[in-house]
Amino acid sequence: MISFTKTSVDILEVLNPGGSVQWPKGRYGHSSVLITTSSGPHLLVVGGSPAYDVWLLDINKRKWKELINLPVNVTRRYWHSLSVWSMTPTMHWIIEFGGLRVDLTDTAVIELRYTSDNDWSTSVIRSDQYQDQLRRRILSDWENLGLSKEVQLLRGHLQKRESEFYEEQLQREIKEKEQIQQDRDTEQHQLLQEKATLSQQLDDATTHEQAEKDKTTIELGTI
Repeated sequence: MISFTKTSVDILEVLNPGGSVQWPKGRYGHSSVLITTSSGPHLLVVGGSPAYDVWLLDINKRKWKELINLPVNVTRRYWHSLSVWSMTPTMHWIIEFGGLRVDLTDTAVIELRYTSDNDWSTSVIRSDQYQDQLRRRILSDWENLGLSKEVQLLRGHLQKRESEFYEEQLQREIKEKEQIQQDRDTEQHQLLQEKATLSQQLDDATTHEQAEKDKTTIELGTI
């Protein structure tokens, strides 16, 4: 594997650890494509003499996996071309053309899927089914896209309603607190009024009592 920066070139050789680890045989005339998948970058190698098989390298984990159950008209060729069409993060079409076994001029499409159990499945789309399968995939993608948009709209609506609910709840709490404070202020005002009234009544009673005392004193003085 070769990586480039502005100032350096790094070359890393992935060595065969031996033992029971899956590892491709030596070959020449093979073709490969880089696939960006939902599980990271992978390198797909198809054909080549004298191996005539298909391998997938997980670049991050540096592990090879042989992809089986592909027909010989796909695998048994060399000096052929490959192109990749990533239709979704989990589905990729590998378009294979030409090559040698004899002079080959046919086109094959390998469908590579990343499954829910973290594995890979492969199938071949025949040239006479290509257009029909393409339409099916496009319609399926549009349906999934439409569903995703509906889900996003629904999620946005729910988030808006949730925000409105919390806003209404906050406003209710504010009004309740304001009402409680208002009730307290009213109660305190009433208490102050009652206190003022009682104080006035006490002053009046004291004044009246003093007037009565003064009147009694005058009457006794006259006698």
